[in-house]
Order: sequence, then C-alpha cells, then structure tokens
Amino acid sequence: MLRHWTKIAEENIDIEKYFTKFANLIKKLSFMKHLLFILLVFNVCTTMSAQKLEPIKLNAPDKTRGSVVMKAFADRYSERNFSERKLSLQDLSDLLWAACGINRPEKGMITAPSALNKQDVDVYAIMEEGAYLYDPKAHELKPVAAGDFRPLIASGQDFALKAPVSLLVVSELSRLGNANDEGTRLCGAIDGGIVSQNISLFCAGCGLATVPRGTMNKNELVKALKLNPTQLLVINHPVGYSGTSDDKDVFTFNLGQFKLSTLAEKMGAGNPKILIGATPELIQKYLPNGFQSQVNAFLLQTPGKNILIDAGLGRGNLLKNLKSLHVTPEQINVILLTHMHGDHIGGLLADGKKVFPNADLYIAQPEYDYWMKSDNKLAHNVLDVYKTRLKLFQPEALGSKKQNIFSGIQGIAAYGHTPGHTAYLLESGNSRLLVWGDLTHVTAVQLPHPELAVTYDTDAKQAIASRKKLMEFAAKNKIPVAGMHVASPAVGAIQADEQGYVLSLTPAPK
Repeated sequence: MLRHWTKIAEENIDIEKYFTKFANLIKKLSFMKHLLFILLVFNVCTTMSAQKLEPIKLNAPDKTRGSVVMKAFADRYSERNFSERKLSLQDLSDLLWAACGINRPEKGMITAPSALNKQDVDVYAIMEEGAYLYDPKAHELKPVAAGDFRPLIASGQDFALKAPVSLLVVSELSRLGNANDEGTRLCGAIDGGIVSQNISLFCAGCGLATVPRGTMNKNELVKALKLNPTQLLVINHPVGYSGTSDDKDVFTFNLGQFKLSTLAEKMGAGNPKILIGATPELIQKYLPNGFQSQVNAFLLQTPGKNILIDAGLGRGNLLKNLKSLHVTPEQINVILLTHMHGDHIGGLLADGKKVFPNADLYIAQPEYDYWMKSDNKLAHNVLDVYKTRLKLFQPEALGSKKQNIFSGIQGIAAYGHTPGHTAYLLESGNSRLLVWGDLTHVTAVQLPHPELAVTYDTDAKQAIASRKKLMEFAAKNKIPVAGMHVASPAVGAIQADEQGYVLSLTPAPK
C-alpha cells in the first residue's frame, strides 16, 4: 500500500481524479456483483424447475387389451382431431411398450425389429410439462427437459398442439455404424418407420387417435433435447383421445346375439373429496388434472326386447341418446335398476308421469324395501307411478348359475353402496359382460385402491367388500365390465396388477 501511494506522489497523479476513477470502479464492481447474484438466482430457479420433472414409472403393459390384429389393420387411419384430455397412465404405458418395449425379457428383445438387433431407435415423449426419454429396460420415462416443446413438434400445424403427448422417433445412428454413411442413415430411417407402424397399429387397436408426421422444427428440437449429430429425427406421432368422441354420448358394442349401447350423460368436473380417506398425495398421483364426472345408462337389445339398465339423471340426454339408436320410449320393454339414487332413476319420470309406458321395472327386493321406508320423494314417486309394472327379485350370490331375470341376464348382489345395489351379468353365446353399477365413482383411484369408499355409500365396509369381490371375479374370469360412472365409452377389460386393478377401455366403435 505504501509503495502504491509513493507511486502516486512520484508520478504527480491528480489525487481527486484518481479517487473519482476508483469510486467509479467500485460502482462497476458493485453492479457486476449484483448482476452475478441475479444470474445465480436465475440459474438456481431454472435448475429447481428442471428438477421438478421427475421420472414417470409406467404401469405394467396390458398385453390382453385391444382388437385382433386384422381388425387393427382395418381400423387404422390417420386422425387429426384430438381431445386435450391427458392420456391415462395405463394408456401411456401400453402405448410406449407397444412402440419399442421389451417383449422377451430373457433376451432383452423388443416389440420392434431393427437392423442386426442394434435397437437404434429411441422414443421421446413430448408432453405439456416436459420432454422424456422412454427407457424400455426400466419401462419408465426419464426426464430430459422441463417445458412444453409440443409447438416444436407441431411446427405451425395447430391440430398437433392439442394432442396431450407427441412421440418423437429418433435413430441413434452410431449404434448402426458410421453415422454419415448413406446406408446407415437408410437403416435408421427404416427402423424408425417400423416403430411408427407399431404406434399406429396400437392406436387403431385400442381406440386412440394418431397421425404419423414428418413435419417438425428439427433444429430447435435438437437444441431443446440436447441431441447429438449422430441422432436422426425420423418421424413424430401426436397421440391422444379422439376429439370427436368428446362430443359423442352413444357407443354400441356387440355381445354375442345382444347389443349393448352406452348412453352417457357428462356432468362436468368431478369432486375427489367424495373419496373417504384418500390423501392429497394419492389424489395428485392418480388425478393430477382432475376427472370428468359422468353418469351412464345402458340399452341392452336382445332378440325381441329393448332393455334399459338404469335411466340416468333425467335431463333430456337419455331420450336424445335413445333416439339416435332409433328407439322410442314406447319401445322399451324392461328397465333394470342397479339402485335408486337420483342419478339412476331421474329419467323414469317427466312431469310426474311415466317416460316408458310399456316397460316393466325390475328392482331388487332389498332395494325396494329400503326406499319404501325412506322419505325420498323421487323414489316414492317412481315406485308409485310404476307400481302396476313393478317386478321385485332377489339378487343371486356371486358365482351362482341361476339366471333370475331373463335367459342371459343375472342380477348379482353387490350390496353396500345401497342395501340392494345390484350388478347384472349378461351372457350371450360365448360372450359375457358385467354391468357393475356404482361399484366405482372415481374409477381412476378406486381401481388401484378398491379399499376406498365414497361418501354416498350406505354401508362403506360392505361396499368395499362387494367392490373387491366383483373386481376379482371379473379379472379372474376375463369378463369385460361396464360402469355407470366409468368414462366413455364406459366398457372395458379389467386386469389385476401389483397394487389393485387396471381398466383398459374397449375401443369406441367408429
């Protein structure tokens, strides 16, 4: 310091100017320090944001779902009308496994063949919250980058923006050889095309919408996903539920010589708080975006009879849906009630009169007894108006062979939600289907956790026991199910997994 002041004196430096310069330097250093602090904070925030993108552990693939191969070929087409509704975890899991998942674990072989089994194709899942890389060995999605990169996939085509997930098919050419060799690039493109066809056929067989596209902003995707020069962007697939099915309320399925039609009434956002004992973490896990509340009735058409199973809310949708099937109220011969809550009997009356003048009304004896003792006005009105057409029956125990309604129709005791809550087992030829009524209300949660009851249950303990028994019965015997509060098309295959059960909805007929 003394040497420094000696230099100032020897060189006759203007001390005032010197201190002015020194002060300015301090100000600059102070500014740089603040700037450095701001950049550091920004970097920490960005890092924390990226860290929020957790790996997604996928469900075990349901290898029994979907239509037969030839029907999938017949149904395959490119659809550009997407619903913005997010894919269920099961649909996402099955989709990725079908694309290039491991189907022969003992050899590490995958569903898509590749040149010399080099398995050069990687599949990236681009979703609203971020980009992920599918890891076939772990069967999970690994985080790549946080943020919505779907606009880079869409590249100006708005329909692709609506799809909840876009699969980006990329060939890592270095696994095949010289990445700059024309033959290597051709092999990579072919391998990517095979994975693309897997995606298309899965979507066709399982009722999802997709379209293969070459359009995308490749340069920006390379930057966003931090791809290297040896990775070839082959093709992309926006995937989602069909936008047309969002507005569709009627779905018809063949069941031997019977036909079963779902008649849906959508009610808006559901309330997960009806679940008793469900933690916020559980709700977030299974319902990160909430759920659609829905009430379904079903029309069963047998040779000689039109049978209505439940009658919905009575808001006009039921008659509109029946009309779309060219069925009038007068043509309904039989009504089977699962139970007598208002969202199942509301459609039976209009202005206090019968909506279905020629129909016999079947009610389980315990259900009838319960509501006769209640002070529920709607239930009493229904029972009074239909009193000359009432048919009371005793539901059978699960596993009974007795068909206590008609040939091919068995009422099964599923008590708990109400004292006489009844499921209906339908059978025609080699085909069976279980209409399980209100066995679930928040299906996405009560399938993996059948031990959770809802506030509407009359006897929660009994309702849980019925749910577990019927789910086990349907899964074990590979019987498709239909539910009054299952999302459209409301018919699907149930399968047991490590935790509880998964439901794969049957593709909605086009």
